[in-house]
Amino acid sequence: MLKKILLAVDGSDQGMKAADYAVRLAHTQEGLVEIIYVINNTQNILSDVPFMDPAMSVRLKEEMANNLIETGKNIIAQANEKFRDTGISYTTKVIEGDPAEEILREAENQNVDVIVIGSRGLSGVTRFVLGSVSNKVVNHAHCSVFIVR
Repeated sequence: MLKKILLAVDGSDQGMKAADYAVRLAHTQEGLVEIIYVINNTQNILSDVPFMDPAMSVRLKEEMANNLIETGKNIIAQANEKFRDTGISYTTKVIEGDPAEEILREAENQNVDVIVIGSRGLSGVTRFVLGSVSNKVVNHAHCSVFIVR
């Protein structure tokens, strides 16, 4: 029986299809779903720009971080719509870090029974079989992983 389901969303079409699948899975298993979005850690993006004023760099980093948090909240809201009025219990969380590592960490910390994730994200690079995040998750997870195409 799948009591705890971790749904990782990223705003991609496959991520939203994964949300649809998680709804069906949770409904049949009466499971609790945790929906997470991981903000890819961008802490060092502007650190190597030699001509940028340090104060401006700090402001830009703060602005970027705020924009990424808003993006994460919007993507979580899209996933919330899939669960609204279903009667399924769910929680949401926005995390910052390496997406695959944070998904794996959250799955282990929450002792989930299954991770549901899209096959490819928004990286713009099409892989032959799986995206880099879903590939890392499926190869290192302590639990079952459903990859949704």
